[in-house]
Amino acid sequence: MSEIRAALSDLVSTGKTSPARLGAAFGEFMDGQASPATTAGLLVALRMKGETVDEIVAVARATWITVDRNFLECIAEAR
Repeated sequence: MSEIRAALSDLVSTGKTSPARLGAAFGEFMDGQASPATTAGLLVALRMKGETVDEIVAVARATWITVDRNFLECIAEAR
């Protein structure tokens, strides 16, 4: 099971998920591995429960790492 589906399953069944799992799920999303429907489901589930500070930090870190890696790949290709 993908991390994004696992995070969504956690949110639906227990109403919470770990920040680490959420960060991994957003990493998959940023890498283009998640379908739009699955991503929408995760975002709606998060909004319905209310995001915690730890979850927001985990998502920000996952997003930043992906953006930073993609930026470095673009620079390397440009050379």
